[in-house]
Amino acid sequence: MDGITKDFIKTAKLMKQLWPQLTDKEAIDEVKRYTNGKNTAIFTEVEGDTIVGLALCSLRFDYVEGCKYSP
Repeated sequence: MDGITKDFIKTAKLMKQLWPQLTDKEAIDEVKRYTNGKNTAIFTEVEGDTIVGLALCSLRFDYVEGCKYSP
């Protein structure tokens, strides 16, 4: 597990609480994908040493009927 920090592990543990069907590896892979992606990011809320909240964000470029503008 090279390149994985304590924060990756903590974030993955919180993701597993939210989505218990994820395996440990899947949770870590999701954290990596959002952290390393060009159009993705993870924002976390930390209290002390504990990550208590997270937001997984991504830019979408799919077509939406009726839209006149796209990012």
